[in-house]
Amino acid sequence: MNMVNIGFLGLGRVLEYHLPAIERVSERFRIASVFDMSEKRRAEIAEQLGAKAAGSYEEMLHDPDLHLIVVATPPCFHAEHAIQALESGKHVIVEKPMALSATDAARMAEAAERKGLKLVVNHNHRFSGHQQYPFIKRTLDEGTLGRPYQYHIQLMSPWGGYEGSPDYIPNWECKKEHGGGTLFSWGPHLVDMLLHAHPAKPVSVYARLNSGGWEFDGDSNAALAITFEDGASAQIDISYVSPHVFNLFYVQCEGGSIKYEQDTNRVTIRRGAIRKGFDEETFVPEQLPPDLVYENLHQAIHQGEGLLIEPRDIELVIAILETAVLSSETGKAVAVADVLQVSRTGIT
Repeated sequence: MNMVNIGFLGLGRVLEYHLPAIERVSERFRIASVFDMSEKRRAEIAEQLGAKAAGSYEEMLHDPDLHLIVVATPPCFHAEHAIQALESGKHVIVEKPMALSATDAARMAEAAERKGLKLVVNHNHRFSGHQQYPFIKRTLDEGTLGRPYQYHIQLMSPWGGYEGSPDYIPNWECKKEHGGGTLFSWGPHLVDMLLHAHPAKPVSVYARLNSGGWEFDGDSNAALAITFEDGASAQIDISYVSPHVFNLFYVQCEGGSIKYEQDTNRVTIRRGAIRKGFDEETFVPEQLPPDLVYENLHQAIHQGEGLLIEPRDIELVIAILETAVLSSETGKAVAVADVLQVSRTGIT
């Protein structure tokens, strides 16, 4: 079995989300080197994992024994760190968001294509039980509910911000300059699920972002209205300062609807039509294993299989988020194509 040696860059709380997946594929992946700005943190994690504590990111990039870099630094550094790894001949898994602009996302995808390397954005919730998305996606693909034409996706939480390590910038996840706020925190997951579920191209975004309810300049609330070329529409609402806690993933189709609600962690399907009545079924879907992203990457590297998460698809996710920022700033709906055109002409 071909072992993939990982260099793990950034040792914040995201590391704890990766470890269970890596442990499940320990015959194929191992963390061989770690780096963090905090000398104390990297020494602790290196000892815990039996890995080398690199003295710098540059040292990690020049390590010939490393095959893959996991980029888990703050979002404002994702593009820079991922491109450096690719240019150094390393495959990359980068945490979400892929980047803070579609131009940077396109640069990352171009670098991977040019170097013949794999670039994966860790949109793990395509496969996790969060909002039971995998089950919803399979049901929509079966076609028994007919054409989907309306989506409502909500994630409302009183989280209020993550203080973070005392060795780093306090509350960076809530600060705009570091890519903090709801839009680029949970927005990438929810927009990715939406675009993965709906086959038509997104046309426009109308959005409102605000920082109400907390003391930081990153957005604490985000509301997006997205239209598609087939006439479908979607509403995404995110809050980190909501007194009530609820998650919703609802899809209305020509032949019924499908709904996930956090209170029950179940999915309800209704089939039928107005004035004719509906038949209702409730499901508790089985959970997929947490290592699918890593398993797929290993097969892509060593067996030539396609990636489950293609970087060009996530470039479109970032374009939607960037379009939302422009819409909120201008107070107008903004065409997604305008942002994509700028991003793709910006690559030299």
